[in-house]
Amino acid sequence: MNNFIYEFANQLTPIILATLTSILSYVAVKIKKAIEQRFESNRCKEIVHSCIYFVEQTSSQKGRKKYDEAYDLAESWLTQEGIKFSVIELRCLIESEVLKLNKEVAK
Repeated sequence: MNNFIYEFANQLTPIILATLTSILSYVAVKIKKAIEQRFESNRCKEIVHSCIYFVEQTSSQKGRKKYDEAYDLAESWLTQEGIKFSVIELRCLIESEVLKLNKEVAK
């Protein structure tokens, strides 16, 4: 009986190890993707923030033209960095940063 248990355990061990390795690999890939997405999101916000402040300091344009200038600058920078973004996401981030800037200026 002990010999049967020993043989069964010996044959089962590689299967268990292979299964655990597969599960851990899958979890590691998911964690890596989540970290990369979070990093890209934060990097995207930083770039938009920098573009808004840059355009505010250097541009003589007003209103929509200033917005378009910031949009074009952020779009170019994000594309150069290889960060994927949607038009809606970029517009929302720009509007959010402009609102923050206006609140700071109003103080």
